Amino acid sequence: MSNGEKPMHWVVIGTGAIAQKVTPVLARSRGCTVAAVASRTIERAQEFIATIEGAQGAEPLMLGEAPGMFDGGQENIDAAYITLPNRMHPEWTIALLKRGVPVLCEKPLAWREDQVQAMVACGGCFAEGFMNLHHSVSARLREIARGGEHGPIGALVEVRANRCTNMTVPDRIATRRSHTWAGGAMMDLGCYCLSFARFVTGEEFADLRAHGELAPPAPGEIKQVDGTVHIEGEFPCGVRLRAKCSIMEQEPTHVRLIGTRGEAYCEWPWNPPEDTGAPIEVTRDGKKTTEVVKGDSAFVSQFERFVRQERIWPEGWEEHQARVMETCLEQLGVQY
Repeated sequence: MSNGEKPMHWVVIGTGAIAQKVTPVLARSRGCTVAAVASRTIERAQEFIATIEGAQGAEPLMLGEAPGMFDGGQENIDAAYITLPNRMHPEWTIALLKRGVPVLCEKPLAWREDQVQAMVACGGCFAEGFMNLHHSVSARLREIARGGEHGPIGALVEVRANRCTNMTVPDRIATRRSHTWAGGAMMDLGCYCLSFARFVTGEEFADLRAHGELAPPAPGEIKQVDGTVHIEGEFPCGVRLRAKCSIMEQEPTHVRLIGTRGEAYCEWPWNPPEDTGAPIEVTRDGKKTTEVVKGDSAFVSQFERFVRQERIWPEGWEEHQARVMETCLEQLGVQY
């Protein structure tokens, strides 16, 4: 792992929408260089390198038939950024860790506890790509949540989170509604709600319940994924979670922290804008104030912390995240 004195050479695995969006940000992160791009074909990797900012000069690699294998180039790689479909995340992370390659994998890293336990058994460094938790707005919301009775909203009572995006458009159905690729509301959106609540409270769920509706099968498939999900949970401290996620409905995204003296509301908890910052509306004893929290790209902060081997959550955090995902999916009757 790089210590920050020399660039960390990354391979971007996958050339889909998330890779196209994030590769330029990875390239401008301190201590990071995009050294290679891996896709199903060399031609697709070459096209990506030629057209995506920050990828110019990278080596095109072809994904091998076995997870974690490339057609050349692996000896020059210091870390891997996995952007493949959800279904492929655990097997590729495990395979790369076995080959000594540190891994930053897009969420969800896993959806079963045993998957993360297998990663831990490999040794090495891996992290789950909840980039929003690396932004300063998440840090500020955590401060508010943990402020206690004399804090901005009093003692925290409830966390509410909403992440609903209509993914019924044709170009998203192929993966988001696909059981083959492990799509669904929990995998794509609900994981944000669970991770945010865990992050701001600093606790693990004592109780967790999920119910909802399944989405129509993706074209050519029979098995269904969860389309809209309602989550209710409680932490040992007594704080409750109420969340909704959906790939079938379009609603304003937000988080709301409710305390004994007021509440904090933020519309931009998941991917705050870099230029204007993220407003947080705080109401205490009926008086409303607004503070704007600015910061660099959440992705930049995530990559730079990975280079520095700097964690913002404790050891075992990814394992607990997989456990709560497993609990919700079981209650919804969805198995991958």
